[in-house]
Amino acid sequence: MFQLLLFLSLFSTVLFGGALNISSENQNILKGSSLYIDVENRSFEEIIKVDDFEPIEDEYINLGVLSDASVWIKFSLSNASQEYIQRYLEIVDLYPDSVTLYSESGELIKSDLLSDNGSLSTLNLSYSLIFAALSEQTYYMQVHNDKTMMRFSMNLQSSGHYVDQSVKDIIENIFLFGLIIALMFYNIVIYFHTRESMYLFYVLYIGSVVLQQLSYVSILPLLFSQEIVDIAHTTSLVQISLMYMSASLYSQSFLSTKNYPRINKIYYIFIALAIIEIPFFGTSLYYLPEVGLVTGLLFVFFNTFSGIYIYLDGNKQARLFALAWVMLVFAYSIIILDSLGLIAMMKDIPNLILYFTAIEALLLSLAFSDRYSLLREEKEDSDHKLLETLQAQKVLIDQEVEVKTQDLNLAVKKEKVLLKELHHRTKNNLQLILSLIRMQASHAEHYETKEQFNQLESRIAAISRTHEILYLKDDFESIDMQTYIETLCSQMQEGVLESLDFDLSITQVHMPIRESVYVGLIINELITNTIKYAKPEGSKKVEIVMHSEFGDYTLSVGDNGQGYCSDIKSPSGLGLSLVKTLVEDQLEGDIELNNKQGMSYLIKFSL
Repeated sequence: MFQLLLFLSLFSTVLFGGALNISSENQNILKGSSLYIDVENRSFEEIIKVDDFEPIEDEYINLGVLSDASVWIKFSLSNASQEYIQRYLEIVDLYPDSVTLYSESGELIKSDLLSDNGSLSTLNLSYSLIFAALSEQTYYMQVHNDKTMMRFSMNLQSSGHYVDQSVKDIIENIFLFGLIIALMFYNIVIYFHTRESMYLFYVLYIGSVVLQQLSYVSILPLLFSQEIVDIAHTTSLVQISLMYMSASLYSQSFLSTKNYPRINKIYYIFIALAIIEIPFFGTSLYYLPEVGLVTGLLFVFFNTFSGIYIYLDGNKQARLFALAWVMLVFAYSIIILDSLGLIAMMKDIPNLILYFTAIEALLLSLAFSDRYSLLREEKEDSDHKLLETLQAQKVLIDQEVEVKTQDLNLAVKKEKVLLKELHHRTKNNLQLILSLIRMQASHAEHYETKEQFNQLESRIAAISRTHEILYLKDDFESIDMQTYIETLCSQMQEGVLESLDFDLSITQVHMPIRESVYVGLIINELITNTIKYAKPEGSKKVEIVMHSEFGDYTLSVGDNGQGYCSDIKSPSGLGLSLVKTLVEDQLEGDIELNNKQGMSYLIKFSL
């Protein structure tokens, strides 16, 4: 038995010496295959006759963009076991429309993982292959991709390993894209709340990154029809240009580059390049996505430099921004250099850029919060400094107010002394005038002349009494009318020989000095008329009532005499003429006369 097994092993080695054994659960079959680049657009029948296939030494191919050529991969697979084996051939990083798989006989092999509309049902294009016992099969795979990068690898997996890996990849991508999209919606909400344009630019930037990554990790064919995938393929340069153009606008707003004219100008140059590159290098007439990739690489380094420079210049708001882009420099450098065919690292870490994009989106979202916190701290610090300044100013103002108040109080005291002296001197001068009038009246020979002197003396005495009250009190703004009228009545009562009684009703009435003098003269004239003309059966009695309400004053003066006929509108005597003039011209009021029961005068005016 042992000899038989040894014979079969040696026989298999000889029989399948140039083929790859499929016994492993998961293996890369690109290394060990052979490659031929077809620039003449040959048919399958012509290709199988070509002897120029070159061995492939790497597990990942990255040839850049081959717009006018196809790549043919020739590989042989052997089943050295005694039973049939099913394996899944997984083509990583290629779109389904760019791959055609043939058997050695020329039979076209269709992927049973493609839906009817041509879209993928898994992340990567796969073919289900069945191998009979002790068999060897040779395959030819044609790859033609003139829109995106020619990079891919080929894995042969068992059913169980293929399903487990596919589920793991899908869950991983859903989580990463879900995180990025959630941050996008978060910033959309902030934009509608604040209406700050940088949030909108940030959302556009992250959206373009998501769109580009959906294509890069082969999720786009899984979600959409082939027509949409084709559009995405032919607009890859547009996606890249949109990505760094929106990033430029967002960075300008976030970093406040208006304060840095040179940096701001370079951002505008990148925006202009993005607009120019699309029609010149992103159409079917002339498609050169490498231009956008190089520009994008330059932008990544420049944006990182700008964030670091502005942070070191004292703008703390740029710290998380700079950190996010420093991390992305490494990731973007890898993907761009890998896309240009200069390195081949993405085969080992295909989701590297997606991880870094998620981290960047998180850091930039945190940068907004950090920016808000810093602005709030700056505001609180400014408010604190302003409060300290205001408090210091308040102390100075209080000190100055105290000094000014002392000076003002001193000035007021001096003014009061001067006003008292003024009113005292005025009163003395009026008394001197009264003395002169009395002396002149004593030499008058006619009764009428003496009577006129007496009336003049009474009027001047009424004015003098006002100034006497003022210099005896501290309030120079108004006169207490009750005290003033009581003093006038007492003075007039002393100046007559006959009996004269007063009934006064004056409650809480105060008036300015000038108007109080007018009222005093009016009362003096009306009492004088009562003394001269009232002839009651008993003693003469004068009733004076005065009150005020909200600036409206009412004065009533009446006696118990028999009354007399007089027209107040055109008075004949000097006394009533003076009263009418004072009421209507000086006080701008009205006067009414009633002589049915004695004489009664009702005066109303407003101040």
